[in-house]
Amino acid sequence: MKTNQNIVIMNRWSDDYGNYAILLDHHQNNVSYIVNAGGAVYLDNHPEIPNYAQVVTDLKDVEEVSSAIDNIISRFGKIDVLIALSENDILVAGKMRDRYAIKGLSLQDTLRFIDKIEMKKSFVGTKVAIPRYLEDLTEKSLLDFVSETGFPVVLKPRTGAASAGVKIIPDMEQLEAAMKEIDIHTYECEEYIEGPIVHIDGIMKNGELVFVKTSRYLNTCYDYTLGKSVGSIIISDEQRSKKFGDFAEEVMKTLRLDNGVFHLEAILREGDEPVFLELGARQGGGEVVPLMRLLYDVDLVRALFQSQLGEEIEVSPRETPFVSGFLLVPEPKEVPCKVVKVSKVEGLSTLSYQYIPEVDSILDGKGGYYFNAGKFAFIGREEDIESDLLRAMNEYEIVTEPIA
Repeated sequence: MKTNQNIVIMNRWSDDYGNYAILLDHHQNNVSYIVNAGGAVYLDNHPEIPNYAQVVTDLKDVEEVSSAIDNIISRFGKIDVLIALSENDILVAGKMRDRYAIKGLSLQDTLRFIDKIEMKKSFVGTKVAIPRYLEDLTEKSLLDFVSETGFPVVLKPRTGAASAGVKIIPDMEQLEAAMKEIDIHTYECEEYIEGPIVHIDGIMKNGELVFVKTSRYLNTCYDYTLGKSVGSIIISDEQRSKKFGDFAEEVMKTLRLDNGVFHLEAILREGDEPVFLELGARQGGGEVVPLMRLLYDVDLVRALFQSQLGEEIEVSPRETPFVSGFLLVPEPKEVPCKVVKVSKVEGLSTLSYQYIPEVDSILDGKGGYYFNAGKFAFIGREEDIESDLLRAMNEYEIVTEPIA
């Protein structure tokens, strides 16, 4: 690892999800942090880390972050590396790299991995299948698009993750209502494709795919936003795994992600033909990161950190006959609320760990995939995990009461 670098880290995580105390030698480099309230908690919990911190109200506020960088530069000089591991911070980080001539992903590079239109444009004329889509939304263009594709159609924010803001529109009445609710300048429209959805998580190193695992969803991220639990299980079939891995590698090479981590989602047309949905140049959410560490000894956060630092990615996956899976239970719609009762699910043979909120704890509706109403992680054979996951999905119950 290079030393004596002036490194800036943008961090919003309060826990050790991105444990910079371990990822980086703070004594051999000059390290500054730009954090929000959550990121400040991480620094408070690690007083052993020598650092200079700038606390901002909103890490998405370009000018506020820019002012923090100005303060850092005035104190330490030109910045060598800017690290931003959360998808919520990638766009601002790209703008800052351009503004201050910092190496790494520029704004234009970043847009290929966060703007769903820019993503799909990259695949026009390639072997990667994409849904038909509409970029410039107007009342007329939408009506023309729907007359061509038919209902349902999908309205999506051009940026964002976890299906936030996504609407599946079944008819003209709901389309007209949705058009009044959304900012059409920040949305795109896609044809609806029927089929199961998979997520593909992996690592690119020097232009080659060095680690990849494909998982199938039980329910979807969109279902999760509607209050349903979502499950995920890694596919163990070698032939299907290779097919989806080849698809992912083609996507990454087209988007020119030579070194880094990715989380790719695809829908399987006619059951098994992958059609590109969206991509993040970051680690997957849910329990993807901890389970990859546990099962394969692959640290996706560390790999992403190394790629942004400009260092060689270190990855040596452990061989195992087992796969993993997880189940996430969303918070209730009525929040904030207090947990009154939880029912445990006994006899899950593949259960590796679980998180169940304590009685009297408060759910505030801000937990997303991480701090939610319950999560279960499994390791074992695919069919056994599916059996346990479905049992947990059907039997786990949490009772809450709204807080006035």
